[in-house]
Amino acid sequence: DGTNLLGSYAKANITTKTTTVIKASAGILHSIVINNPTGVWTAALCDNATNCATGTFATIAPTTGVTPVTLIYDTTFTNGLSIVTTGTTMGDITVTYN
Repeated sequence: DGTNLLGSYAKANITTKTTTVIKASAGILHSIVINNPTGVWTAALCDNATNCATGTFATIAPTTGVTPVTLIYDTTFTNGLSIVTTGTTMGDITVTYN
């Protein structure tokens, strides 16, 4: 019937090298969309409301030339969701979460 049983997701777009607090409380990470995998960069995903000092549960390190891709996680986080992006030239990612 076309009903979205999972509900709707919020989104955050990251295009700079920085620490981004996506959500400062418990929630669900649905996906990471690598929109533009240019440059050399990494993204650390952390179950932490302020940074990635603790709680890293995944690291993404796409290579130049990879076509855009969606990584489905559908996993919970308890303390919050922070993403730290580093590298020489940042690409473009979109995070969907609840």
